[in-house]
Amino acid sequence: MVTLCLPLLILYLSASSLAQNLTQVLSSTPELSTLYSLLRRYPSILNNLPNLGGTVLAPSNEALTAAFNSQREGDIPLNITSPDVLEAFVSYHLLRGTYNRVNLTIAGGRVADTNLVDETYANLDGNPNVIFGSAFGSTGQDAVAGGLKLYSGIGEAANVIGEELNFDGGVMHIIDHVLNFPRNCTQTTAAASLTTLVEAFRTAELWQTVDTTPKFTCFAPSNDAFAAAGIRLESLPTDEVANILKYHSIVGEVGYTTNLDDEKEYETMLGQTVRVTKRDGRVFVNEVEVQRGNIITSNGVAHILSGVLIPPGTTTTGGDTTAGTTTTGGSQSTTTGSNEGSPNSARPSIIHLLGMSAFLSTIFLVV
Repeated sequence: MVTLCLPLLILYLSASSLAQNLTQVLSSTPELSTLYSLLRRYPSILNNLPNLGGTVLAPSNEALTAAFNSQREGDIPLNITSPDVLEAFVSYHLLRGTYNRVNLTIAGGRVADTNLVDETYANLDGNPNVIFGSAFGSTGQDAVAGGLKLYSGIGEAANVIGEELNFDGGVMHIIDHVLNFPRNCTQTTAAASLTTLVEAFRTAELWQTVDTTPKFTCFAPSNDAFAAAGIRLESLPTDEVANILKYHSIVGEVGYTTNLDDEKEYETMLGQTVRVTKRDGRVFVNEVEVQRGNIITSNGVAHILSGVLIPPGTTTTGGDTTAGTTTTGGSQSTTTGSNEGSPNSARPSIIHLLGMSAFLSTIFLVV
């Protein structure tokens, strides 16, 4: 037995001695040279990388260049201004546990814990914030698998590109877009240009509640949904606006689509329930379709819906609709929707505009 095991032990030890640590993989991968240069600005973080394991989601050179000078709607240019900001950035790109591509492409999608626990971005009762990995769209319910995407805060999802890179203690995936920092509900809504919902939160004075309540699920009606429903905020009493918004909110449970069960009712902040249904590759809330799912927020998750949920017993919506019905996409249907947004966009965050010239002049001084 000893004779048989000895060659295997030698082979294992040889492989272990040849395995590269995380820093070595970063420094030897041309597609990640910008990320490595960025990390070299902060030696305390760089020197700790060999001790990290798990799954690294590494933005490519092109991804970082675009992030520092983004002009795309919904993307907020990234500003790495201090070790604390970079630490948060790295933490959000490091998953707890080892996830190869197969682990992340399961039907329904997968929610994976990151190492981001800073309460600015993870107001989740001490739990880390997450990413949603899916090859089946933003809800994980598409009928046919596509490329693997990683969904984070508001903004463009990241595609996993190239081959997996193994290092001592984990695996690395190269991505073509940085993961967007999770922001609070109202900042997320504003970045998504959900202007009617933003105004509704101002009117109802609920923005502080939806921004600071841990484990919060926000169903966010699109602007078209409000328009199709004929809802005019200026014609509604403030308490009725508040009730509509509360009917789009679940407190105490983060409703990622992986956690929302088919044909199950969930109690809303209003005290009345909404029903989730999954069918034909789509997710519905009270028969309103989720247009875009799993937008990670600092205190939970948001889903953009195609219709507006009208609470039972509501007698007026300020327009031509009646309680429990709305129009979506120009067709009449019995539907419901959801909301997200607020006037907190002026609140400073660590994601600010940084010109590309300033970025390059700083980064490449250390190369």
